[in-house]
Amino acid sequence: MHRLKPHTFPIIGIKKPLTKIIYFLILLKTILISAMNKIYSDPIEKAQLLIEGLKKNRSYLETKGYDLSVIERLEKACEEMSREGEAVAAEEEALSKHRVRCHTILSGLKRDLYAGKNAIKTMFDQEQWNQYGVPDKR
Repeated sequence: MHRLKPHTFPIIGIKKPLTKIIYFLILLKTILISAMNKIYSDPIEKAQLLIEGLKKNRSYLETKGYDLSVIERLEKACEEMSREGEAVAAEEEALSKHRVRCHTILSGLKRDLYAGKNAIKTMFDQEQWNQYGVPDKR
């Protein structure tokens, strides 16, 4: 069986070896987080463009009967969205770090579980495996 070479992922400060699969999952999560933040930032940018345009043409829009209270509502919504978007990004980053730690611990757990089962299987007859917590699966 071909074993994957361990890699380190220094960007988040973890220097323990990680497999290529975990490294790939981390990169994928990073890409998804960036994409999700764009979901929040794009409407904010569009609203700010509209606000600028409305402010530049305020006097003309008033003569046409345009409701300029929309500017205040947009500014307030942009401010709130920006604040909440930053909070979401911080939570996702923290969650991502915990997920990396979980995957690291899980890979060590699986490695030790496999080693422990193999030791029992090689040391004892199949009839005794169940006594040591290794189910006899035929």
